[in-house]
Amino acid sequence: QVATASFMEFDVDTLQGFLFDAEIDTGADGFVVVGREFERRSDVDYALREGGFTSCRCPEEDDREPWRVETEVGEVELGGYGHARNSTVEVLGVPVAWLPWILFPVKTERESGVLLPDLAFGGTNGVQVGLPLFWAARHDVGVIVTPRYLENAGFKGDIEVEYLLGEHSSGVMGGAYVRDQ
Repeated sequence: QVATASFMEFDVDTLQGFLFDAEIDTGADGFVVVGREFERRSDVDYALREGGFTSCRCPEEDDREPWRVETEVGEVELGGYGHARNSTVEVLGVPVAWLPWILFPVKTERESGVLLPDLAFGGTNGVQVGLPLFWAARHDVGVIVTPRYLENAGFKGDIEVEYLLGEHSSGVMGGAYVRDQ
């Protein structure tokens, strides 16, 4: 973890204190949290005012990140969970959703759970709504099962299995089932 700030005020014995105009970077596989003001309560606990976070590690050719969550007030436990109030989800710098409250994982380890809903409009199936579920079956195998409702065809099930074979080999298998005329 690397923390940088324009100004820091902290107790040298406990390292608790405040960081102003700061950024916390948890490394290449982690996330970045920025804020106008951080309160460092312990090695892993921070309170945040007027900030945001993302896990995108994209080339720096474009200043816009693919996604980011901006928040007014939040708390982060590195390696655990964070929560924020009065937040907006931004895609390519454009706010697309407002969330009065959000709970999110701040972990570098994979964990099973519910992913963001999948929503699509148009096409031959009409409106589509899916709720992807991720299962970390093993350290080298991940499974995403997505029950989905299609406006013009009914229910559909999708499955995607990602796997690693050694350091340089990987693959993806997938399948779907829908009962349709």
